[in-house]
Amino acid sequence: MNVMKIYKDWILGLSIVLFCFTGCKKGEAGSPEQVIPPVVEAGTKVMVPVQIGTGKSKMVISYTNGLAFSKIEFGDGRSIEMTYTKIGKPSGLQSFKDDKLVSATDYVLDEKGRVTEGIMAVMKGDRYVLTGRYELRYNSADQVVGTDYIDLNDQQLDRQEKRYDTAGNLISEKGSMFNFTYNYDLKNGLFKYVNYAWILAIEKENIFFLSWINNVKSFTNVLNPQDDQLFSYVYNAYGYPEVIHTTENGSKSTAKVIYKEIRTD
Repeated sequence: MNVMKIYKDWILGLSIVLFCFTGCKKGEAGSPEQVIPPVVEAGTKVMVPVQIGTGKSKMVISYTNGLAFSKIEFGDGRSIEMTYTKIGKPSGLQSFKDDKLVSATDYVLDEKGRVTEGIMAVMKGDRYVLTGRYELRYNSADQVVGTDYIDLNDQQLDRQEKRYDTAGNLISEKGSMFNFTYNYDLKNGLFKYVNYAWILAIEKENIFFLSWINNVKSFTNVLNPQDDQLFSYVYNAYGYPEVIHTTENGSKSTAKVIYKEIRTD
């Protein structure tokens, strides 16, 4: 079973649907106008994946001029679109199935431009209906160290804690009903140069979005070990994964990665 499906099914079970949501419209905020070039070490090639895998597990990825996710299309008919403010800060995420909008999250930013809340909604007929919100807690390094899920009556559904290694990789997530741990390689992460890749890790869209610094090598579900997953990689000449091998419940799969090089000169 996919780790992200485990988590998202659990959150959906906690959600309470009560009110109509009107603040989140597809494409409302447009692409960022401010382009911030990535910080690149000398001699390093900046590469971003444009396709991972094939068939129903495929991801086709497009980006904004500011190297943030614009749209991700999955082989099973799902897709994700992200919107941004005029200065390139996240403003919303919309999820589609067969081109029909099914859910959305509006982001609330603080004075530093950090995402502090995600206001969640689903589509019911032709209107948005709120399901609740989450609030993010940061440490002094601006890492998200906690997520509080809150229902429409302002009752806390869960309080989750996150820990990181010295490189900045997320190594554990713990809530009232789950306990996940991760470890990583020492190579260039799939999404190392993608701005706000960590948001899709919080949204639990795919385990590979954890690879925003280095690449996730294992997932352990402490409370349910049969969900554990292992990952190994074949790297290209620049230290990025070009082939991903996954082992889950004794089954093995392989995905190839296609990159686009980003010119920084």
